[in-house]
Amino acid sequence: MKGSQYPQSLVDEVRREWNDNYANTSIKTLAKKYNISINTITDWCIRGKRMSSSKPLSVRKNEIANEVKTVNPKGVQIGGDHYKKLAIQPIEYIQKNNLGFCEGNVVKYITRWKDKNGVEDLRKARHYIDLLIEIELELVNDGPTN
Repeated sequence: MKGSQYPQSLVDEVRREWNDNYANTSIKTLAKKYNISINTITDWCIRGKRMSSSKPLSVRKNEIANEVKTVNPKGVQIGGDHYKKLAIQPIEYIQKNNLGFCEGNVVKYITRWKDKNGVEDLRKARHYIDLLIEIELELVNDGPTN
């Protein structure tokens, strides 16, 4: 069956299951459970395609926005719970302070080292600090490359 041939109730059920359990449910699992192609499930859940194409795109976009549950990605953690107990997540600190990639990784690894990978995370933080020092020394010694 093509996507437009499925009943809207089925589309809604699949989307609801995806939205409620997306951290623990894969597109492949839903496709197998409902015996629907992976591409169709992806269209419904990820791309947000509607079954009915007779409605104007602006109307469909509004319907999709109202149907799809909005999830705050900062409230979801994949792969552990080492950030959940913190007053502020590293990503929030990094963004609010406009830190670059290396600085952000230092914050991330220093924040989680006791609860995740121990000394390995400290070594990773040190690696990014060493990279920052190297980059800074190159800039000071070589000056702008323009």
